[in-house]
Amino acid sequence: MKRTMIALCLVALFAASAVFVASASAAEAPTYKLCVAKKGGNYTKGCASESAPGKGKAELEEVEEPASFTGSGKKPTITIGSKKVSCKDASVEGTIQYGDGSAGAHYTFTSCGLSKKEPCTTAGESSGTIKTLRLDTQLNYLNPGETELGISAGLVGAPFAKFSCGAGEIEVKGEVEGTIANGKKGTTVTYAVSGGTQEHDTAYLEGEEFTVGLEAGGEPVTLSATLTDGPKGVVAIGG
Repeated sequence: MKRTMIALCLVALFAASAVFVASASAAEAPTYKLCVAKKGGNYTKGCASESAPGKGKAELEEVEEPASFTGSGKKPTITIGSKKVSCKDASVEGTIQYGDGSAGAHYTFTSCGLSKKEPCTTAGESSGTIKTLRLDTQLNYLNPGETELGISAGLVGAPFAKFSCGAGEIEVKGEVEGTIANGKKGTTVTYAVSGGTQEHDTAYLEGEEFTVGLEAGGEPVTLSATLTDGPKGVVAIGG
């Protein structure tokens, strides 16, 4: 099992018809499946839930990997201690891989800055653009009973992102935990902040508990971002 967990988005970071199907069992790790329309299948349309055997309109199949995806969002923010970096847009591009609920993904935030006159920029990118390294994302759970699906993003032994806001480079390290939900436009991954702290700082997978979080130079870092991504028809399935 990978120590690093990560979304789209997604964001396990994923599609116009993507949905999450969760069961009460914690015996198996969550993963991705392909939902296909099939008369007489075992799932309702969009694979939102199981149907009576042979009475459904869809069925689950294996994802043909690697499966590439992209996604987008609005108004992400990164807070480092007392400094708040506000951005206009967010995007993600990545690949579902390995068949174990993991993916690799880059997050890109544009028009970012502490103010309009003080942009924050990753080296090699256009002014005001912050781009993460290629992060590992992992489907996991938000609760000890392993019934609420979550997703984490980050790297072990490497920075989450590097950028400068004026003098001096900021190096963000660690992992961030978020939620994954369904909608008509695709699976939505949300990294939420509540009361000045990351809303989710614990993840569960295969009976193990993990504490996750971001920091830069010893100061806590929070990420507020919501992204909707693909690929089409792929669903996240709880074990």
